[in-house]
This record gives sequence, structure tokens and C-alpha cells, in this order.
Amino acid sequence: MGQQFSGKYRISIDDIADHRRSVVVRAWHKLLQWGLQALEEHNELRRWEEQEGDWSVSRYR
Repeated sequence: MGQQFSGKYRISIDDIADHRRSVVVRAWHKLLQWGLQALEEHNELRRWEEQEGDWSVSRYR
């Protein structure tokens, strides 16, 4: 009886650990996605600013 209970208890702790791990992994995945998206937007903005800068410089020439 005690052995069975400790087995159940151990399984539930493992389940909680797995759940926590998956939550952490999902949170990291979200953070990475946001980071990559922000980086892409930043690069896009810089590219656009460079083009805009080239365009305005050539316009004044």
C-alpha cells in the first residue's frame, strides 16, 4: 500500500516537473520568436532608413 502510494506520488511529481518544463520551453520559444521578429523589424527599418537616406541624398544632388 505504502509502496503503491509513493509510486503514485512520484509519478505526479514527474508530471508536475514535465508540465513545468513544457511551460518553460514554451515561454522560451515565445521569447525567441519575439526576439527574432523584433530583430527582423529592426533590420527592415534600418534597410528602409538607408534607402530613404540614399534617396534623400540623391534628391539633393
